[in-house]
Amino acid sequence: MRTLLAALALALLAAGPASAADPLTAVASIDRTKITVGDPVVLSVAVEAASGYRITDPGVARVVGELEVLEVLGAQQSRLANGGTRLVFRYRVTSYRVGDLAIPPIEIGADGPDGAKVTVRTAELPLKVESVILPEEDASDIKPLKPQLVIGTSFAAELQRWAPFIAAAAVLLVAALVFLLRRRRKAAAEDGRTAAERALAEIERISALGLPEKGRVAEHYELLGAALRRFVADKYGLPARERTARELRAEMERAGIDPQQRSTIFEVLSEGDVARFSSARPYPAHAKLAVTSCLTVMKRAAIDERLTLSEVATE
Repeated sequence: MRTLLAALALALLAAGPASAADPLTAVASIDRTKITVGDPVVLSVAVEAASGYRITDPGVARVVGELEVLEVLGAQQSRLANGGTRLVFRYRVTSYRVGDLAIPPIEIGADGPDGAKVTVRTAELPLKVESVILPEEDASDIKPLKPQLVIGTSFAAELQRWAPFIAAAAVLLVAALVFLLRRRRKAAAEDGRTAAERALAEIERISALGLPEKGRVAEHYELLGAALRRFVADKYGLPARERTARELRAEMERAGIDPQQRSTIFEVLSEGDVARFSSARPYPAHAKLAVTSCLTVMKRAAIDERLTLSEVATE
């Protein structure tokens, strides 16, 4: 009996340091290990933190290695029997490159009860991305599209037939360009700044507030979203304030707005919806990354606007 008690005591002593040495653990998994190009796969990162430890960064932004993050899904939180916390972060990711890829290790950060920072990394996950063309299919028989067949008429006759419509379209295009240039000049004349310059100044002001670090992430996204919607309304004349993120993205695509601009605006507005309406707690790292993306896009837009105004003034 004494021997048994001694062995049990040693086991408890050994288990104590091991538990204390691992206050944070993380395991990554995917719902499929083989996909075709562009197909989404759900990446889950399960994190368990001991009592008193607070997870500060799930470690995933807009890209994961060679994979693109399509959507940030709601996190799932539960309480462990030992008083700790279990969080499962989920993301829809995909790849547009064929081959044997890998989801790299993901680093998770947490703050301890004594203020010390703790990090842990997940294991690498293999992912095979295949082409939509099956191995047994012969892609050589895919023929290019044929031009439209013109029956019983010559090219000159067809051109003459469509000439009035082409001329009308050209007039409308010129009128639209003149209207757009005048709108830009009017907006710039209001306070001497272009729409992008005003948006850039507002985003820099929001960044200086440091709201995410104060736990006010929802308010941070609300201000950021308002600045972006005002920019789209002032610059392109779109009803940005009355549209959801998806509706606004569709209107920006139809208006031919720069892909990087509309992608950044859509992503930030979508993250703002998650911060306001989702039960998942947003993280400061995502909010900081959103500001960086907005600043990059607006600086580029401001330069383009100034070049356009200079060309108009020269003419």
